[in-house]
Amino acid sequence: MRYAILGRRNIDAGHILENIVYLELIRRGYKVYIGKIGDREVDFVAENKEGFT
Repeated sequence: MRYAILGRRNIDAGHILENIVYLELIRRGYKVYIGKIGDREVDFVAENKEGFT
């Protein structure tokens, strides 16, 4: 998705896109969790009224 939006420039805008996704999930009413599983980073776990998605 990053390359579709930004093209293949050498600018690493991944953190900007993560912020956009995070803010959009919050705007839509999701509870958003982040964290780690072992040595791996979990970017987002989103929970809505029906449960986790």
